[in-house]
Order: sequence, then C-alpha cells, then structure tokens
Amino acid sequence: MRRRMTPAAILPAAILPVAMLLAAILLTTAAVARPAAARDALTVGLNDRGAHPYVVGEGEALAEPPGLTVELMREVGRHLDIDIRFVRMPGLRVLTELKAGHVDAALLYSHSPDRETFGVYPMRNGRPDPSRRLATLSYTLYKPRGSALDWTGERFVNLDGPIGANLNYSIVRDLRELGASVVELRTTADSFRMLRAGRIDGVADHEAVADAYLTTAGITGVEKVGPPLREKPYYLMLSHQYVSGHPERATAIWDLVGELRDRILRDAMPKYLDQP
Repeated sequence: MRRRMTPAAILPAAILPVAMLLAAILLTTAAVARPAAARDALTVGLNDRGAHPYVVGEGEALAEPPGLTVELMREVGRHLDIDIRFVRMPGLRVLTELKAGHVDAALLYSHSPDRETFGVYPMRNGRPDPSRRLATLSYTLYKPRGSALDWTGERFVNLDGPIGANLNYSIVRDLRELGASVVELRTTADSFRMLRAGRIDGVADHEAVADAYLTTAGITGVEKVGPPLREKPYYLMLSHQYVSGHPERATAIWDLVGELRDRILRDAMPKYLDQP
C-alpha cells in the first residue's frame, strides 16, 4: 500500500531550489561587498626644507611640482603597484621616525656610518651602491666677492674664520676633519645672512640649493669657489623593520630607483629650470 505524502513532507523538496538560489545570492553579495586586497604601502619621510630641484618648497605639504626625487619615487610606486605616501618633517626627526619604524623610508640622505643605526642603504660588497642612488649632490664653498679665501680641492687657503653650514648636513663632519671651524645654522638663508654680515668666512651648501636661493633673493656680492668641496651620492634609506619584513620588495625598490633615475630626472628637469 503506497504511503500518502503529507503537505509537510512535500514542502522541503519544493523549496530546495529557492533555498539554493538564496544561498547563491548571499554568497555573491558577500563577494561583492568584500573589499579588494589593499595595495602595498610605503610611507616616505622627507625633509620639510627644500633641496631644489630634488625636493621643492618648504613646510608639511608637497609642492607642485614636488621635486625630481619625489617624482622618481612616484614612478617607482607605479611600476611596483605600491602606494607611496610622503610625510614632510624636520630632517633629524625623519631619521628618528625611520629608526622607530614609524616611516618605512627616508628620502635623499648621503651615507655616513652613524646613520646606519637609523636605517638601511642599498649595499653592494659591504658599501653603499652608488648605482642605486637617488641623485648626486655637490657641496660647494661660497665666499664674499673679492675674498682671498680659496679651496684647492684638498685644503683651504686663507681661511681665517668659521664656515657656515646647515645643521645636520653631512658636510659638517668633512669640514671639521679638514680643520675648519664650523657654525651650524638652521637654514641656507641664515648662512648667507651671517656671511654678508661678516660673521663667517664662507658658506658650505648644496650647490643647487644655494644657487637657487641667491638668485631668488637677488643677492649679489657672493661668489662660488671651485672645485666642489664634496660630491656625494644621496640614497633612499629604508627602515630596518621594513627590510626585515619585506627583503625582496626592498631590493626591488632600490633596483628600480637605479633603473629609472636617469630617465626620470632627465625628462622631468625642464619644468624645474625656471623655478627657485
């Protein structure tokens, strides 16, 4: 005798396709609502004082255009699909924030052994690798026009008083090793103000920065002394924490800086030629 199906017994089978459809809709909705995987990010600290044309302007905000090395790092970010975030602050604070791991990178620093405690340079055979530098910057000596002060490339001639240089510039150590007395000042403007007041004999500064300042300020009566005091490669430093956590990505960043640098700097330079 065939068993008679009750409505209650028939109902689950009848609604099964509907339940499956609802489940599929819920899964699809969840997939759409789920956020896309976040891009890798790199927070780059840089000095809030300009180093034209490599970093332009002063203060916390980026200028427009922002500077050659900022443009270079943006291009590195595009190639590697990294979200590059820039944070401007005083130079010494950039290094302390790098050491603490609060920023992942520091822009435009020359090498000195004591800075290796703050972060990591691109290295080759135990030394910083200049082929992966951000830029090469020259330190040049400036003096009042007509002054007897001179620089032979190895030693100073007729240096009777101190030389002014910006606080935390790496050239300060070099000057002292050459036997010069150094007055460390906050800004390029401060250095040239003291020079024109006769309180220092010369100024040691980044050539591009000092030239731009003298032109913008309309200062005459100051001349450059050649050859450069020093020509130094400047690097992107990465934090110890970032390199430890992302060793392959760190190498890729430094490698790409070396590959893109000359083209980016050459192509972008024209827009900065008429800027202070």
